[in-house]
Amino acid sequence: MTARVKGTPAKARNSVNIPLPDEQMQAAVGKTPSAFAYLEVGRTMKEDIVLYTGIGPTASILDVGCGSGRIARHFVDLVQPPGRYVGMDVVKPFVGWCEENISPANRAFSFYHQDIYNGLYNPEGRHRASEYRFPFEDESFDLIFLASVFTHLLPEDALNYLKEIRRLLKPDGRCFSTWVLLGHDMEMSYMGAKTLEGKVGYGFRHCLEMLERCELTLAEEPVIKRWRGNKESPFRLQGLLLLERTAPVAHESLLSRYETPAAPEGGELEEARGTVQSFDPISNSVTLLVRRDVESFRLAGDTTIQANGQRADSSVFREGQRALIRYAENAENEKVAREVAVRDHPRPESVSGIIESIDLERGYITLNSDREFITFEFQPEQTQFRINRKAADASELREGQRASFQYIPRVLSINSRDLRRDPTTQPDADEEA
Repeated sequence: MTARVKGTPAKARNSVNIPLPDEQMQAAVGKTPSAFAYLEVGRTMKEDIVLYTGIGPTASILDVGCGSGRIARHFVDLVQPPGRYVGMDVVKPFVGWCEENISPANRAFSFYHQDIYNGLYNPEGRHRASEYRFPFEDESFDLIFLASVFTHLLPEDALNYLKEIRRLLKPDGRCFSTWVLLGHDMEMSYMGAKTLEGKVGYGFRHCLEMLERCELTLAEEPVIKRWRGNKESPFRLQGLLLLERTAPVAHESLLSRYETPAAPEGGELEEARGTVQSFDPISNSVTLLVRRDVESFRLAGDTTIQANGQRADSSVFREGQRALIRYAENAENEKVAREVAVRDHPRPESVSGIIESIDLERGYITLNSDREFITFEFQPEQTQFRINRKAADASELREGQRASFQYIPRVLSINSRDLRRDPTTQPDADEEA
C-alpha cells in the first residue's frame, strides 16, 4: 500500500542544521548562481514534488541524480522510518558530501554512487547508462523523481532509465520527472556546447513513444514549469511529466491523446501578424499578441516554419519575435497554422522588485519580484547602473534595494534605490524605481 496522503501536505521546516556545500558544488548543480538560489530552487522543487504526488513521511523515495542534496536536504524533516530516502548520482564527490552531511541528520537517508559514463558529469564512468540496472528489488519505491536528469540523457540511456523506473515503481507508485520538451515536429535535439549530454531536448510525441514502449503512462496532464527563474536562459522552462505504470487492461494510447491536428484542405488562408508570447510543446501551439488580443495557433504535421528567411523547426520560437502566420480554422474551430515566419526583433522588457542577493564576481543578481525569485546574469561593463536616480557602478548595489531591470534578454540597465520603509510596500505610481 502506498504511503501517499490526501490533502495539502504540511510545509516542512527548513533544514538549517545541514551545512551548505562549497560554491563549486552549488554551481555545478543546475548552475545556481548563489547560495540563496541553491536553497530556493531545492525548496520549491521539494514542495512541488510533495504537492503533485502527495507523498507521506513513511514513503520509500528514490532520488535519481541527487547531486549535492539540493532537494534531499529539504526532505530531512519529512521522511521518517519505516520510510526511506535513497539518493543516487554519477558524481562521486556529491555522493560523499551527502553521506557526510545529510545522512547523519536522518537515519532514513542513504546515498549511492552510480559509476555510469556521462560525457558531462562522469567521463571516466565504467558502466553504460543504456545497460545499467539499478541495484534495487522490483517494486521497491512509492516515489521516484528525476529533476533535470533526462535533460542529460541520450535516447538509448533515457529509454533504459524509463524501463528501470517501470521495474522499481510499486503498482500505485509515481515518478516525478522533468524534461526539456520540444515541438511535435522534432524527435530530439542536442543543445550542449561541449558534450552531447550537455543539454538534451526531446520532442513531446517522442517522449510519449518512449513511455509507451516502457509501459508507462501520464498520471496527470503535463505541466510547463520554471524552477530556476533565470530569464536569461532560453531553456529555463521544463516540462513536468508525472508518470505511473500502465494498467494491465486496455488503455488509451498516449499518442492518440495528443494528436497533431490535420491542416484544413483548400480554401483561402487568413493572416495574423504579431509578437510571439510563448510556444507550448505539449499542445504544439504558438501564442501571438495580435494588436491587443492573445491568439493561439496549432501547428500541423506539415506546417512550414521559417526564421529570418531560413527553413527552421519549432525550436526557433522565442518570446518577443515578430511573426506572420497564415492559417485556416478546422472543424473544432482551432486555428491551424499552415505557414509560420518569424524574425528576431528584440525589445527590452522590464521587471521590478527587491534585490535578494548579488554575486558581482560571476555577474548574477537575484530579484524578489512579487514573491517570484528571478536570477539575472549581467556583464557589468555592458550594463548601465543608476542608484537613487544617479549614475553608479555595480559595486554600489546592495541587498534590500528596490530595483528595476531592463533586459532583451541580456540586462541593459539596472535602476535601484535604497529603501527607508517596509520593503513589502509598492512604489508610488509616479516614483521612478
